[in-house]
Amino acid sequence: MKILITGAGGFIGSHLVEYLGEKHKIFAFLRYNSQGNIGNLKFVNKKNFKNIEIIFGDLRAREEVEKIVRKSDLVINLAANISVKRSFENPEEVFFNNILITFNILHALKNKKIPLIHFSTSEVYGKPEKLPIKENYLKKAASPYAASKIASDELVRSICSYENIPFLILRPFNTYGPRQSIRSLIPWIIYEILNSKEIRIGNINTKRDFIYVKDMAKILELIIRKGKYNGDEINICSGKSYSVKEIIKMLFEIAGVNKKIKEIKKRKRPLKNEILELRGDNKKLEKLIGKIKLTDFKRGLKETFEFYKKFGFDSPENFSIL
Repeated sequence: MKILITGAGGFIGSHLVEYLGEKHKIFAFLRYNSQGNIGNLKFVNKKNFKNIEIIFGDLRAREEVEKIVRKSDLVINLAANISVKRSFENPEEVFFNNILITFNILHALKNKKIPLIHFSTSEVYGKPEKLPIKENYLKKAASPYAASKIASDELVRSICSYENIPFLILRPFNTYGPRQSIRSLIPWIIYEILNSKEIRIGNINTKRDFIYVKDMAKILELIIRKGKYNGDEINICSGKSYSVKEIIKMLFEIAGVNKKIKEIKKRKRPLKNEILELRGDNKKLEKLIGKIKLTDFKRGLKETFEFYKKFGFDSPENFSIL
């Protein structure tokens, strides 16, 4: 099978390229840059590159999207601006880009009705009224980013249904693991453990449902194997949640340290936009692919810690702890 993966140089995308590339031909679509930077694909096992074709382009350019979709048998859409913080700072850019990318992919699929796996986010649930969160719960955006993803999801649903394009909407909760940006919670805590005298953090009491990125890749392979693109929404989650405070404690144990934890106001979301707990219901996922054994959370944290200890951090341009 020939699979187009957008956002292929990102955190989740690079793991999907590596894992699915063992069995399938992969078109890894990366945003064009003059340096030829392949992002996290630099960590991919080189033996897998025989099945990987890297394509640089711009998903905002409709002709480029149509050209590569014509070669493919399946599209996995991960491309999006995912920064909640940036979505508040520049909501127009985040919303416009996320919608335009989705629309161009859908436009290309009108002419070749191959399946689409569209990645959403648990952020679309906002502040849930009860837990665990099921797929049919009301969507309530607590950020412009979440609003852009709700709009993208509905765009996928409406156009795919009208054009008879097979599709699934996957809704991963907090994915973690090697290669994740330092902007994300777990890499930031690890960075502080390795480089600072104290852990500078936001709200330590918020709780999230975490899924290991290598489990995510295995789940995608099972979903592809099933081939049931029936327009469903599916949570990708563990059904358990951990607080920031609990995660820091586990990483202290892994690293063999104990440091002061300092909550910083500027790293906290405004209370009216804060989501205290996200924990998903994964029964729909298990119904589709069967029960799978997920990586133990502490073991996943240990593997993640060892990765950053070995390879260090690629800090985003103009990154600030605030």
